[in-house]
Amino acid sequence: MKKITVIGSMNIDMLVQVDKLPVPGETMQCHNYEILPGGKGMNQAVCAAKLGAQVTMAGCLGEDMYRTFLLETLKQNKIETKHIKAVKETSTGMAIVTTSNTDNTIVVVPGANAYVDKSYAASLKKLILASDLVMLQLEIPLDTVYEIIDFCYENAIKVILNPAPGKPLLLKYIDKVTYCIPNETELQLIFHKPYQEVLKEYPGKIIMSAGKDGAYFHDGEKLVHCKAVPAKVVDTTGAGDAFNGAMAVATLAGKTLEEAVNFANQIAAFTISYKGAQGAMPDIDKLIL
Repeated sequence: MKKITVIGSMNIDMLVQVDKLPVPGETMQCHNYEILPGGKGMNQAVCAAKLGAQVTMAGCLGEDMYRTFLLETLKQNKIETKHIKAVKETSTGMAIVTTSNTDNTIVVVPGANAYVDKSYAASLKKLILASDLVMLQLEIPLDTVYEIIDFCYENAIKVILNPAPGKPLLLKYIDKVTYCIPNETELQLIFHKPYQEVLKEYPGKIIMSAGKDGAYFHDGEKLVHCKAVPAKVVDTTGAGDAFNGAMAVATLAGKTLEEAVNFANQIAAFTISYKGAQGAMPDIDKLIL
Protein backbone atom coordinates (compact mmCIF):
# COMPACT_ATOMS: atom_id res chain seq x y z
CA MET A 1 0.00 0.00 0.00
CA LYS A 2 1.22 3.50 -0.84
CA LYS A 3 2.38 5.54 2.15
CA ILE A 4 1.41 9.14 2.89
CA THR A 5 3.17 11.23 5.52
CA VAL A 6 1.46 14.39 6.73
CA ILE A 7 3.75 16.88 8.47
CA GLY A 8 1.67 19.66 9.92
CA SER A 9 -0.61 21.08 12.54
CA MET A 10 -2.80 19.39 15.12
CA ASN A 11 -5.25 21.52 17.09
CA ILE A 12 -8.13 21.45 19.46
CA ASP A 13 -11.01 23.37 17.91
CA MET A 14 -13.33 25.01 20.43
CA LEU A 15 -16.52 25.99 18.60
CA VAL A 16 -18.87 28.54 20.20
CA GLN A 17 -22.29 29.35 18.68
CA VAL A 18 -23.89 32.77 19.32
CA ASP A 19 -26.78 34.79 17.84
CA LYS A 20 -24.42 37.61 16.87
CA LEU A 21 -20.74 38.25 17.33
CA PRO A 22 -19.93 40.28 20.47
CA VAL A 23 -18.49 43.76 20.11
CA PRO A 24 -15.35 44.71 22.06
CA GLY A 25 -16.08 44.82 25.80
CA GLU A 26 -19.36 42.91 25.50
CA THR A 27 -20.09 39.78 27.53
CA MET A 28 -22.44 37.34 25.83
CA GLN A 29 -23.91 33.97 26.65
CA CYS A 30 -23.58 31.21 24.06
CA HIS A 31 -26.09 28.49 23.26
CA ASN A 32 -23.61 25.64 23.13
CA TYR A 33 -20.00 24.77 22.44
CA GLU A 34 -18.08 21.81 21.09
CA ILE A 35 -14.49 20.66 21.46
CA LEU A 36 -13.32 18.86 18.32
CA PRO A 37 -10.04 17.64 16.82
CA GLY A 38 -8.67 19.94 14.14
CA GLY A 39 -5.68 21.56 12.49
CA LYS A 40 -5.12 21.46 8.75
CA GLY A 41 -2.47 18.78 9.01
CA MET A 42 -4.60 16.45 11.11
CA ASN A 43 -7.72 17.11 9.02
CA GLN A 44 -5.91 16.14 5.83
CA ALA A 45 -4.39 13.05 7.46
CA VAL A 46 -7.81 11.86 8.64
CA CYS A 47 -9.33 12.42 5.21
CA ALA A 48 -6.62 10.41 3.45
CA ALA A 49 -6.85 7.60 6.02
CA LYS A 50 -10.63 7.39 5.71
CA LEU A 51 -10.17 7.04 1.96
CA GLY A 52 -8.03 3.97 2.51
CA ALA A 53 -4.47 5.32 2.50
CA GLN A 54 -1.71 4.24 4.87
CA VAL A 55 -1.05 7.51 6.72
CA THR A 56 1.54 8.67 9.24
CA MET A 57 1.01 11.95 11.11
CA ALA A 58 4.06 13.96 12.16
CA GLY A 59 4.00 17.11 14.26
CA CYS A 60 4.07 18.35 17.84
CA LEU A 61 1.59 18.31 20.72
CA GLY A 62 1.77 19.75 24.21
CA GLU A 63 1.94 17.49 27.25
CA ASP A 64 -1.65 18.11 28.30
CA MET A 65 -5.04 16.43 28.27
CA TYR A 66 -5.67 17.47 24.69
CA ARG A 67 -2.63 15.51 23.52
CA THR A 68 -4.25 12.28 24.67
CA PHE A 69 -7.51 13.19 22.96
CA LEU A 70 -5.85 13.94 19.61
CA LEU A 71 -3.63 10.85 19.70
CA GLU A 72 -6.64 8.66 20.39
CA THR A 73 -8.53 10.28 17.52
CA LEU A 74 -5.64 9.62 15.15
CA LYS A 75 -5.38 5.99 16.26
CA GLN A 76 -9.12 5.50 15.83
CA ASN A 77 -8.61 6.55 12.23
CA LYS A 78 -5.76 4.02 11.84
CA ILE A 79 -3.12 6.74 11.52
CA GLU A 80 0.44 6.04 12.70
CA THR A 81 1.41 8.38 15.56
CA LYS A 82 4.85 7.22 16.73
CA HIS A 83 6.65 10.18 15.14
CA ILE A 84 4.55 12.79 16.97
CA LYS A 85 6.63 14.72 19.50
CA ALA A 86 5.42 15.85 22.93
CA VAL A 87 6.61 19.33 23.91
CA LYS A 88 6.76 20.17 27.62
CA GLU A 89 7.27 23.91 27.15
CA THR A 90 3.86 24.68 25.68
CA SER A 91 0.28 23.58 25.21
CA THR A 92 -1.38 21.75 22.34
CA GLY A 93 -2.47 24.12 19.57
CA MET A 94 -5.97 25.52 19.78
CA ALA A 95 -8.41 27.40 17.56
CA ILE A 96 -11.29 29.25 19.25
CA VAL A 97 -14.08 29.71 16.71
CA THR A 98 -17.04 31.97 17.49
CA THR A 99 -19.83 31.56 14.96
CA SER A 100 -23.10 33.41 14.34
CA ASN A 101 -25.60 32.84 11.55
CA THR A 102 -23.85 35.43 9.41
CA ASP A 103 -20.17 35.51 10.36
CA ASN A 104 -17.40 34.10 12.53
CA THR A 105 -14.19 35.01 14.29
CA ILE A 106 -11.24 32.68 14.85
CA VAL A 107 -8.43 33.03 17.36
CA VAL A 108 -5.57 30.59 16.77
CA VAL A 109 -3.05 29.65 19.44
CA PRO A 110 -0.23 27.78 17.64
CA GLY A 111 1.11 26.20 20.82
CA ALA A 112 3.16 23.09 20.05
CA ASN A 113 2.72 23.55 16.29
CA ALA A 114 5.33 26.30 16.50
CA TYR A 115 7.86 23.65 17.66
CA VAL A 116 7.77 21.78 14.36
CA ASP A 117 11.21 23.20 13.62
CA LYS A 118 14.15 22.23 11.42
CA SER A 119 15.68 19.94 14.04
CA TYR A 120 12.40 18.06 14.34
CA ALA A 121 12.15 17.88 10.55
CA ALA A 122 15.65 16.38 10.42
CA SER A 123 14.46 13.58 12.71
CA LEU A 124 11.86 12.62 10.09
CA LYS A 125 14.27 11.92 7.23
CA LYS A 126 13.95 8.13 7.39
CA LEU A 127 10.17 8.44 7.56
CA ILE A 128 10.11 10.75 4.55
CA LEU A 129 12.38 8.47 2.53
CA ALA A 130 9.97 5.59 3.20
CA SER A 131 7.00 7.68 2.02
CA ASP A 132 5.44 7.82 -1.42
CA LEU A 133 3.98 11.29 -0.82
CA VAL A 134 4.35 14.06 1.79
CA MET A 135 1.61 16.57 2.58
CA LEU A 136 2.41 20.06 3.91
CA GLN A 137 0.44 23.14 4.97
CA LEU A 138 1.42 26.50 6.48
CA GLU A 139 0.29 26.15 10.11
CA ILE A 140 3.85 25.15 11.04
CA PRO A 141 6.96 27.38 10.67
CA LEU A 142 7.60 28.32 7.06
CA ASP A 143 11.34 27.62 7.18
CA THR A 144 10.51 24.05 8.24
CA VAL A 145 8.19 23.69 5.26
CA TYR A 146 10.99 24.89 2.97
CA GLU A 147 13.46 22.44 4.55
CA ILE A 148 11.12 19.51 3.99
CA ILE A 149 10.36 20.52 0.41
CA ASP A 150 14.10 20.70 -0.35
CA PHE A 151 14.70 17.25 1.14
CA CYS A 152 11.79 15.69 -0.73
CA TYR A 153 12.88 17.31 -4.00
CA GLU A 154 16.42 16.01 -3.59
CA ASN A 155 15.09 12.49 -3.02
CA ALA A 156 12.28 12.45 -5.62
CA ILE A 157 9.47 12.23 -3.04
CA LYS A 158 6.11 13.59 -4.20
CA VAL A 159 4.84 16.63 -2.28
CA ILE A 160 1.42 18.23 -2.08
CA LEU A 161 1.65 21.74 -0.64
CA ASN A 162 -1.52 23.41 0.58
CA PRO A 163 -0.40 27.05 1.15
CA ALA A 164 -2.96 27.70 3.87
CA PRO A 165 -3.42 29.84 5.82
CA GLY A 166 -2.35 32.19 3.06
CA LYS A 167 1.02 33.94 3.21
CA PRO A 168 3.73 34.93 0.72
CA LEU A 169 5.99 32.11 -0.48
CA LEU A 170 9.33 31.94 -2.28
CA LEU A 171 8.39 30.88 -5.80
CA LYS A 172 11.32 28.49 -6.15
CA TYR A 173 9.56 26.17 -3.71
CA ILE A 174 6.47 26.04 -5.90
CA ASP A 175 8.71 24.61 -8.62
CA LYS A 176 9.89 21.82 -6.30
CA VAL A 177 6.54 20.40 -5.25
CA THR A 178 4.37 17.98 -7.20
CA TYR A 179 1.16 19.93 -6.66
CA CYS A 180 0.44 23.27 -5.01
CA ILE A 181 -3.24 23.64 -4.06
CA PRO A 182 -4.24 27.18 -3.00
CA ASN A 183 -7.67 28.74 -3.05
CA GLU A 184 -8.07 31.98 -5.00
CA THR A 185 -7.24 34.23 -2.01
CA GLU A 186 -4.09 32.25 -1.21
CA LEU A 187 -3.06 32.28 -4.86
CA GLN A 188 -3.34 36.08 -4.94
CA LEU A 189 -1.19 36.41 -1.79
CA ILE A 190 1.57 34.45 -3.52
CA PHE A 191 1.43 35.74 -7.12
CA HIS A 192 -0.50 39.06 -7.15
CA LYS A 193 -1.98 38.47 -10.61
CA PRO A 194 -5.02 36.82 -12.20
CA TYR A 195 -5.32 33.10 -11.53
CA GLN A 196 -5.64 32.37 -15.25
CA GLU A 197 -2.13 33.72 -15.84
CA VAL A 198 -0.70 31.86 -12.86
CA LEU A 199 -2.20 28.51 -13.82
CA LYS A 200 -0.90 28.90 -17.36
CA GLU A 201 2.61 29.55 -16.00
CA TYR A 202 2.44 26.37 -13.87
CA PRO A 203 0.64 23.80 -16.04
CA GLY A 204 -0.19 20.57 -14.25
CA LYS A 205 1.26 21.85 -11.00
CA ILE A 206 -1.02 24.47 -9.44
CA ILE A 207 -4.62 23.47 -8.81
CA MET A 208 -6.79 26.31 -7.55
CA SER A 209 -9.70 25.16 -5.39
CA ALA A 210 -12.68 27.47 -5.83
CA GLY A 211 -15.37 26.29 -3.44
CA LYS A 212 -18.80 26.22 -5.09
CA ASP A 213 -17.09 26.78 -8.47
CA GLY A 214 -15.05 23.59 -8.16
CA ALA A 215 -11.40 23.83 -9.16
CA TYR A 216 -9.16 25.01 -11.99
CA PHE A 217 -5.81 24.01 -13.48
CA HIS A 218 -4.02 24.39 -16.80
CA ASP A 219 -3.13 21.27 -18.78
CA GLY A 220 -0.47 22.94 -20.94
CA GLU A 221 -2.91 23.75 -23.72
CA LYS A 222 -5.99 25.17 -22.03
CA LEU A 223 -7.55 26.12 -18.72
CA VAL A 224 -9.47 23.18 -17.28
CA HIS A 225 -12.50 23.78 -15.07
CA CYS A 226 -13.56 20.82 -12.93
CA LYS A 227 -17.04 21.73 -11.75
CA ALA A 228 -18.09 21.28 -8.14
CA VAL A 229 -20.34 18.34 -7.28
CA PRO A 230 -23.82 19.60 -6.28
CA ALA A 231 -24.36 19.30 -2.54
CA LYS A 232 -26.64 20.57 0.19
CA VAL A 233 -24.36 22.86 2.19
CA VAL A 234 -24.50 22.21 5.91
CA ASP A 235 -20.98 23.22 7.02
CA THR A 236 -18.04 24.22 4.82
CA THR A 237 -15.52 23.60 7.61
CA GLY A 238 -12.81 21.25 6.41
CA ALA A 239 -13.81 21.31 2.74
CA GLY A 240 -10.37 22.47 1.62
CA ASP A 241 -8.65 19.87 3.79
CA ALA A 242 -10.90 17.16 2.37
CA PHE A 243 -9.98 18.30 -1.15
CA ASN A 244 -6.26 18.04 -0.37
CA GLY A 245 -6.53 14.68 1.36
CA ALA A 246 -8.47 13.28 -1.58
CA MET A 247 -5.95 14.69 -4.06
CA ALA A 248 -3.18 12.80 -2.26
CA VAL A 249 -5.06 9.51 -2.38
CA ALA A 250 -6.05 9.94 -6.03
CA THR A 251 -2.50 10.91 -7.03
CA LEU A 252 -1.05 7.74 -5.54
CA ALA A 253 -3.81 5.67 -7.13
CA GLY A 254 -2.48 6.74 -10.53
CA LYS A 255 -5.43 8.87 -11.58
CA THR A 256 -4.90 11.58 -14.18
CA LEU A 257 -4.87 15.11 -12.85
CA GLU A 258 -8.40 15.78 -14.10
CA GLU A 259 -9.65 12.54 -12.56
CA ALA A 260 -7.93 13.38 -9.29
CA VAL A 261 -9.43 16.87 -9.14
CA ASN A 262 -12.90 15.54 -9.90
CA PHE A 263 -12.49 12.96 -7.13
CA ALA A 264 -11.34 15.69 -4.73
CA ASN A 265 -14.41 17.76 -5.64
CA GLN A 266 -16.58 14.76 -4.83
CA ILE A 267 -14.99 14.29 -1.41
CA ALA A 268 -15.26 18.00 -0.61
CA ALA A 269 -18.94 17.97 -1.59
CA PHE A 270 -19.61 15.01 0.69
CA THR A 271 -17.83 16.77 3.57
CA ILE A 272 -19.81 20.00 3.35
CA SER A 273 -23.05 18.02 3.43
CA TYR A 274 -22.46 17.21 7.11
CA LYS A 275 -21.50 19.18 10.20
CA GLY A 276 -17.88 19.45 11.27
CA ALA A 277 -14.59 18.68 9.59
CA GLN A 278 -13.02 15.31 10.41
CA GLY A 279 -16.31 13.73 11.42
CA ALA A 280 -17.89 14.78 8.13
CA MET A 281 -15.19 13.29 5.92
CA PRO A 282 -16.34 10.09 4.24
CA ASP A 283 -15.08 6.55 4.65
CA ILE A 284 -14.24 4.99 1.31
CA ASP A 285 -16.94 2.34 1.69
CA LYS A 286 -19.62 5.06 1.91
CA LEU A 287 -18.80 6.44 -1.52
CA ILE A 288 -20.14 5.49 -4.90
CA LEU A 289 -17.14 6.14 -7.12
